[in-house]
Amino acid sequence: MSEDATANHRIATQALHAGQVADPTTKSRAVPIYATTSYQFDSTDHAAALFGLTEFGNIYSRLMNPTVDVLEKRLAAMDGGVTGLCFASGQAAITAAILTIAHSGQNIISSTSLYGGTWTLFTQTLKNLGIEVRFFDPDKPEDIHGLVDENTRLVYMESIGNPRNDVPDFKAITDAAHTAPPWCLARPLRQHCHDTDVAPPDRTRRRHRDLQHDQVPRRPRRSHRRRGNRQRQLQMGGPAREMAGILRPVSFLPRRRFRRAPAWNGQHRLQHPHSNSLAA
Repeated sequence: MSEDATANHRIATQALHAGQVADPTTKSRAVPIYATTSYQFDSTDHAAALFGLTEFGNIYSRLMNPTVDVLEKRLAAMDGGVTGLCFASGQAAITAAILTIAHSGQNIISSTSLYGGTWTLFTQTLKNLGIEVRFFDPDKPEDIHGLVDENTRLVYMESIGNPRNDVPDFKAITDAAHTAPPWCLARPLRQHCHDTDVAPPDRTRRRHRDLQHDQVPRRPRRSHRRRGNRQRQLQMGGPAREMAGILRPVSFLPRRRFRRAPAWNGQHRLQHPHSNSLAA
């Protein structure tokens, strides 16, 4: 079943089938692991067409891999995006997303509720690249207006914040961001933030932490090619074997998240200090 065939299906079907076309030779139902670096060209004309982008196909695993391609399409479909890119880590995904949108002499605006690695990336690495990061309190989204200027490229936030475990007000922050030119970079696409999402399946889609991986699903197509260029040029993509290891837990994500989580929440609701606001 192709990714297009699952576009109107529910998330449980997308988790099992989106992005995959059954292998024509073996008819394998599971996604094969293509542990290869190179691919066969039918002829020199075929190779020229692939490199000239007049024909789509596999060229080299640093650029693309069929196993990774299924995971990218599957997660994008489940998140409501049109396409996605898988990266070797969250830092790689965040870096590629920002470097696609901003460059030296420009600035981005970020929530102060950040993972330590992100904080270091923003305050040191991006600074050395000439990209200024301006911070705002996520509890005061109105402060964004005073930080935006003609060189502001995006507004960044993380949810759930680490280590504060706080959830930002998506609606208020994205409303403030969308009154000015910046993009809003955060999850989720399906709610209020309609630009770009950096989603970490190692924390939200897996039961265990034996793999590191991150993904950037996209709604508009306008910068997907540029972000793919960053991924290839900086060697940020993940290997096929690790990406295949993420496909299996993704397949039963709907049962874990959308059935067990509400049941647990209902059981513990009376013990929560905000139980009234959590009522369905």
